Amino acid sequence: MMDSQENALIQGTPEEEKKVEETAQEVKQEAPAEAVEKIEAAVEKIFDCTPAGIIKTLKLKQPIYRKTASYGHFGRTGFPWEETDKVEQLLAEIK
Repeated sequence: MMDSQENALIQGTPEEEKKVEETAQEVKQEAPAEAVEKIEAAVEKIFDCTPAGIIKTLKLKQPIYRKTASYGHFGRTGFPWEETDKVEQLLAEIK
């Protein structure tokens, strides 16, 4: 079962959280090195981790200073880095 800190980071629907939980249990059963390789491959395939890709995905050229200056900028909705729109793709790649 996921602890509250892990659960707080996944701001998805209950269905998404259940799928993530099930996949996490399956991955834990694999050898650690194999699980890490599988996750790394999925992340590399789904996310554009180039500097330009990160800037584009996180919309870093659109200043939102006022919104991020108060109450912090992690764990709140409305920021591109808090979106969980890649959950289904990651789960599909990992399985």
